[in-house]
Amino acid sequence: MGKFMLKCFLITAVLFFGVLLGMQRASVGMNHLKGNTDTGKALAIKESKGHTDAEVLGAAIDAKDLTAKQKQLEESKAFNFFSSLGEKVSVLISSLFRAVIGLISAILSQIFGSLS
Repeated sequence: MGKFMLKCFLITAVLFFGVLLGMQRASVGMNHLKGNTDTGKALAIKESKGHTDAEVLGAAIDAKDLTAKQKQLEESKAFNFFSSLGEKVSVLISSLFRAVIGLISAILSQIFGSLS
């Protein structure tokens, strides 16, 4: 029984490796047919003499674009709304847990205080 299980495991492992290898080869072949020469990375960062270039999915990103988007986010109230909503929820949960812990400690002090 042990030999059979070992043979089944080895055959399954070899076939699984073959499937993975075939998928990789098919991906490389499709990229070659499409004429794609890029590496398929979603984010590419290139550094050169004090200047950094970044590309996200083939689109160049500039520092000016990032500052403009940051200003746009700061001006929009949706970003600040969710931020303030999150702060209020966290304060509410914190105060709720403090009250529950205070109540439990008061009950325990009453119970253990009466034992002494």
